[in-house]
Amino acid sequence: MRSRGVRTMLRWSAVWMTLFLVAWLLDAAVYGAVLDEGARDKDWTQVLRQMGYLPTWVIAAVLLWLLDWKRTPPAHGLISPGPERPWHHRGGLLLLSAIGAGLLANILKPLIGRLRPDENGIAYFASRPAVLWAEGGPVGLGLPSGHTSVAFGACGMLALLIPAWRWPMMALAAGCAVTRLLAGAHTLSDTVAGAWVGLAVAAWLFAVGRGPRRGPAGGLVPREA
Repeated sequence: MRSRGVRTMLRWSAVWMTLFLVAWLLDAAVYGAVLDEGARDKDWTQVLRQMGYLPTWVIAAVLLWLLDWKRTPPAHGLISPGPERPWHHRGGLLLLSAIGAGLLANILKPLIGRLRPDENGIAYFASRPAVLWAEGGPVGLGLPSGHTSVAFGACGMLALLIPAWRWPMMALAAGCAVTRLLAGAHTLSDTVAGAWVGLAVAAWLFAVGRGPRRGPAGGLVPREA
C-alpha cells in the first residue's frame, strides 16, 4: 500500500511539474491576453479574490464548527454518526489547510526569489540572497501566488470533506487564480504553483486527519491514526 501511494504521488508530481513548465512558457502570452487593469474594481472579481483571503476561511471554519456542534449529542460531545470525530474536526482541518497553504507559499517565495511580472509579463528573479524575507521592493515576490495557495488549500479541503461540493469548490479556487491574472499581479505559472501548494497541503492534512480523532488538541491537530 505504501509503494502504491508513492507511485501515485510521483505520478501527480510529474503532472503538476509538466503543467508548471507549460505555464512558464506561456506566461508572457497569457499575461498580455488576460490583463484587465479595471478588473480589480469589479464586484465579481472582488468576491472571487476573497477565496484567497485567510479571514474568509476563519469565518467559514467557525460556521462549520457551529454546524457540527449543533449536531453533537450532548452526552458524548462528538459528531453523530461518527463517534470518533469531535465537533471541531472538520472546521479544524479547513482552517489548518488554509493557514498551512498560505504559510508554505510565503516560505517558498523568498526561497525561490522570483518577482511579480513586469509590464511585459516577464517575471525576473531577485538579485538578493534568498534568505531575506523582504517583499522584493516595489514589485514584490510572486512565485507561488499566496492568494491562489490559500484558495486551493481551503477549497481543496472542503472538496475532500464534502465530495458533493468538489466541482463548485474547485471553480471558486480557480476563479481566485484568474483574478490574480486579470489584475496583473501574477503570471500563469505563479498561479499553477500556488494551486499545487494548496492542493498538496489539503491532501496531506486530509490523509493524516481523517481517521479516529482522539489525538492532540482533542482531535484538532491531525496525526497518523
